[in-house]
Amino acid sequence: MALGRPDPVTLTAHYLAPGKPGPVTIDVRAVSEGRTFATAPATLAAGARPLLEALGTFGELSDEPAAELVDQPPPSMPAPEECVPVEPTDAFPPPFAGRVEIRLHPDDATFLTGSPSGRALMRGWFRLRGGEDNDTTALVGAVDAFPPTVFNAHLPGAWTPTIELTTHLRARGPDGCGAGSPPTS
Repeated sequence: MALGRPDPVTLTAHYLAPGKPGPVTIDVRAVSEGRTFATAPATLAAGARPLLEALGTFGELSDEPAAELVDQPPPSMPAPEECVPVEPTDAFPPPFAGRVEIRLHPDDATFLTGSPSGRALMRGWFRLRGGEDNDTTALVGAVDAFPPTVFNAHLPGAWTPTIELTTHLRARGPDGCGAGSPPTS
């Protein structure tokens, strides 16, 4: 929970330097606290070296979005068990990958075998391992957990560092996106 508000509504992070496993500090300060939202910047550092600067606005989301315009249907997805699991490997080694379950649409998982689809697209299912709920904080993690869409494009290069990442959440998922529900896409 941040600033007495449980849900990240918008979060922007700028990755300043690569980190290594080990102790870090996070310095957070509130810059605005209203009746509905609170906003705070945060700095994650290893010793004196800042690794990440973030700015987040937090509130309390409901299970139903407020006003919204949805002009496209959700992507067509096979059931999670019909999708391709992404396991940590030498090709996709981030330690975080071992703490989440990601299952990719079969058409988007072809980069795993060295045959990118040619479309910069990644569709799939996500959940935390161990039965933890996919709460709104986990959904922010899901945004960064998926392989980059460029992995499926026919472009040169293999390294795709994240230099900035912005996430917006409109509502909590069904049943809080709990462990009893299918992973969230």
